[in-house]
Amino acid sequence: MSSSRCCTWTYERNVCRRAVARDDRCIFHLDNKTSVEADQFCRAFSEELQRFEKAEEPIIDFRGFVFPVDLQLKDHVFEKRLFLSGATFLRRAQFAGATFSDGAFFNDALFSELAGFSGATFSKEAIFCEAIILGHAAFHDVQFRGFTNFSEVKFKGYAAFDKAEFLGDAEFHYATFSDDVLFDGARFGRVAFRDTKFHGNLRVGARFDGSAVFERALFQRDTIESSDLSFLLEQDPYQNMSVTSFSGATVGPSGDVLFIQPREYNSRLGVEMNHAIDRVSFLNADLVGFNFQEVEWGRYHGRRAVVDEVLMSITPFENVTPEQVRQICARLRANEEKAFRYAEAGDFFIGEMDMRRRWLRGKGWRAIPERLLLWIFSGLSRYGESISRPALAAFILIFSLAGLRLGLHESSEWQFCQPLSFQESLTRSVASFFQLRSTALWTDTLERLLSIPILGVLFIALRRKLERRS
Repeated sequence: MSSSRCCTWTYERNVCRRAVARDDRCIFHLDNKTSVEADQFCRAFSEELQRFEKAEEPIIDFRGFVFPVDLQLKDHVFEKRLFLSGATFLRRAQFAGATFSDGAFFNDALFSELAGFSGATFSKEAIFCEAIILGHAAFHDVQFRGFTNFSEVKFKGYAAFDKAEFLGDAEFHYATFSDDVLFDGARFGRVAFRDTKFHGNLRVGARFDGSAVFERALFQRDTIESSDLSFLLEQDPYQNMSVTSFSGATVGPSGDVLFIQPREYNSRLGVEMNHAIDRVSFLNADLVGFNFQEVEWGRYHGRRAVVDEVLMSITPFENVTPEQVRQICARLRANEEKAFRYAEAGDFFIGEMDMRRRWLRGKGWRAIPERLLLWIFSGLSRYGESISRPALAAFILIFSLAGLRLGLHESSEWQFCQPLSFQESLTRSVASFFQLRSTALWTDTLERLLSIPILGVLFIALRRKLERRS
């Protein structure tokens, strides 16, 4: 190793100044190492690590190091602040079970293969912002005790954070997950996913003890895509469809999960930014602490709906039953009603009742009366959520029966031995519809009978609208 010149590598105004090995770089910062230089690096790195650990300075500085071989620091204890900012790991980086007693900085690092941190403990801050992980990101059972920053990290491979504990604040702003992500069994204090992109399957069966924010995150979609869920039925094959699942998610007494996922026009880009949560499933999730503040939901048959309803019996929802979807809709309805978002609550109530009808199909002939009642209730008023439907039905019935009386040439009650006029026929029809007329005429009796379900659902719809506005 030459000692006549110093390494010219710099990072954020920090100059290396170690002895040059080749191409104005020391053995640690040298790219494209030969096999001989790789062996030399391994010996030198071991010595460098020991030197930092024995020195009085409070840091271990490996910024910008280029690791040509597997890095094995499993179960290692770092007593000092560790800097691996801008480092390049050309092979696997194994920190499983390691303890970082002070801060650990991996910002701007490049992990070409495995980034292994399973079982590790970060006692203070853990900074990975703007890192790139091309291989598997293994953060299984990791404990983050301080501030954790994964902002702008590019996860190209599978990322596993299952059973990880985030005891301090955590940020995933502008992070990109290109493959599947697992947060099942994780535990969060305060965490924020702002402008985060999830392209693969996402499982978030986590515990939220603090405030969790999903703001303008992209769940398996591009911002310009429609949120019409019927579009998913046209995709082939279904097996390649990626979704987000909050199955098993719970919220602690001091926690809450906030969604701000709007549809908005970006004047700078000249495109519509649609952050809909149309591919997010809340099956088996505790939604008590969830707050859907400003959300563009998926759409199906002209109303808000969940992906489970549309893809029921199709992979990955092949084992989901109508009763399970009904429970999802019921929980979302209760959640939205509590937040005074009645339009959303009404749509989920329709979904809840539709799933009830679908569930009754498998109950045989004994369920026929209830199915018939729900069918009438749905057709006349969308289960009491529509005033326009029963109003239209009333209008049609009144004028139809008025026309029928004229066609039958019924006698006038206003003028003796005179045919019925249209005005009198309409008046008689209105009175019969509102149960204000009782005669032996069969047309009046028919209209009174037909008006009963219409008046009933109209009363229900009006009462529901008025109660929600009181």
